[in-house]
Amino acid sequence: MLEALNASTGEAVLFAYHQESANDRVRVVPRGLRSGVTYAVTSLDAGELGIGKGDDLMSDGIEIVQGSGTQAHILVLRVIS
Repeated sequence: MLEALNASTGEAVLFAYHQESANDRVRVVPRGLRSGVTYAVTSLDAGELGIGKGDDLMSDGIEIVQGSGTQAHILVLRVIS
């Protein structure tokens, strides 16, 4: 996984790549988010995944399920409050 974090806004983009020998489900854990801030999590493939506080996302992670149409996932984490 590769993460790009905008330090001035606290928003992030996660790039997760599926490896052939890996499980169909993977949990990615972002870093550097703002703990008390609420984020909307969106997959460019699957759409809106949900919302969560920065500290919860950094401790619990975000589960990605490998679909048949792609070998990579791009997740956008936008600050909503």
